[in-house]
Amino acid sequence: MITQDDILFEVDTPLGFNVRVTKAYWRTITTQKHPVMEGQEELVRATIQDPEEIRQSKSDPSVYLFYRPCVLNAGSAR
Repeated sequence: MITQDDILFEVDTPLGFNVRVTKAYWRTITTQKHPVMEGQEELVRATIQDPEEIRQSKSDPSVYLFYRPCVLNAGSAR
């Protein structure tokens, strides 16, 4: 069961649904999938809330991908 303490952030999307990211899932994202995103929680939150483009995943139609141009904060790349 996920508790409030487990949640890193929640944000509403322009598509009308809420995205909730847990601390554990964020660790997976930043250690396995996209290490360059470590420390970029605010950029991700802002992109989900106000994207320039939204695409539906080709491999999973229940997944949406949120995009907008951004510059990563200094010192974030490994």
